[in-house]
Amino acid sequence: MLNSELFLFLYKEISQEGEGRTFSQVKTTYLKKLPFKYVNSESLKVLYKYLEATGLIDEQSILHQFYLSVNDSCFYELFFSDELKMANKEILKYLEDLKPIDDSMSEEEKLAVIQSEFERLYDDNHPVKFAIETLDSIEEVRIIKEALK
Repeated sequence: MLNSELFLFLYKEISQEGEGRTFSQVKTTYLKKLPFKYVNSESLKVLYKYLEATGLIDEQSILHQFYLSVNDSCFYELFFSDELKMANKEILKYLEDLKPIDDSMSEEEKLAVIQSEFERLYDDNHPVKFAIETLDSIEEVRIIKEALK
């Protein structure tokens, strides 16, 4: 949650820290005010492992950036579930069949799974790609994204 756009926005709003501060620090006082939700989701655990694996290789790669977008979209859905449902931009239900990776796999095996899932989810006809690319049509999401620019 803490690495999502939504929580970055909320933290900035709560802390009122300005942009460009050289020694900006995360303060527990502000973290305690964030609206954490307990989520026990296997698909989010798998997504986290994908982010971890792709981030170790190259945080600027299309794989890592795509999975960051998926992560952000998931947390928007958790906090604005009614709005995403009404707009037909739900994502979590399409991640239930993400193929897991684990530490017993080689890096090549992990990347093969991650790449395969990327190709499936990034297909022009897949609802996840559609939702991610059009998520800012939801007012709450658009406000947050514009504030973070």
